[in-house]
Amino acid sequence: MNRNDDLLGNVINETEDIFSRIASSYPILLKELDTGIGTALDSIKGHSFLEQVSVQGSQENLGFGDYLEYCKKDFSERLEKLSTYRSKNNALLSELATVMDNYLQSQGYQEEIRDISEALQVVSLNALCNAVKAGRGGEGFSIITESLKTVSVEAIDKTKSLASKSELIKASFKEFSSIEAEIN
Repeated sequence: MNRNDDLLGNVINETEDIFSRIASSYPILLKELDTGIGTALDSIKGHSFLEQVSVQGSQENLGFGDYLEYCKKDFSERLEKLSTYRSKNNALLSELATVMDNYLQSQGYQEEIRDISEALQVVSLNALCNAVKAGRGGEGFSIITESLKTVSVEAIDKTKSLASKSELIKASFKEFSSIEAEIN
């Protein structure tokens, strides 16, 4: 029986040790449990449907079903506004597309102006050559042809600048239209 007594004594000692450790940790466990319950309650209060909810400027206590109805109505109203905005947006985009088409058609005029300016530049160079050949009698004419050459070079530069800006505008509009289609 001595062995059984020793075994029983060891079990009692180990059990006392286990309960002693639990007893020393118990206040800490209670505090953590209390903190967890408080956090959970705060979270539930933040999502509670039974608290006061502001409904069109007034405070009302709503049950879950009433709150869902309120949300459904509010959602429908916002969806209707969004639909109205989308219609207005589509109308503006259509108008913008028409303006862009007109603008792109004007690019043909820019090319014609550049072609005319280049032809004018060739004519002014030819006239300048003839004025130089004429000698002193062509000096007055050479001043006029030099001015024509300057004007034609400026016109060519301006049409090139307009063409590069047109390309930027086309690319931007294409990107904008793509993004708008994606949003729709």
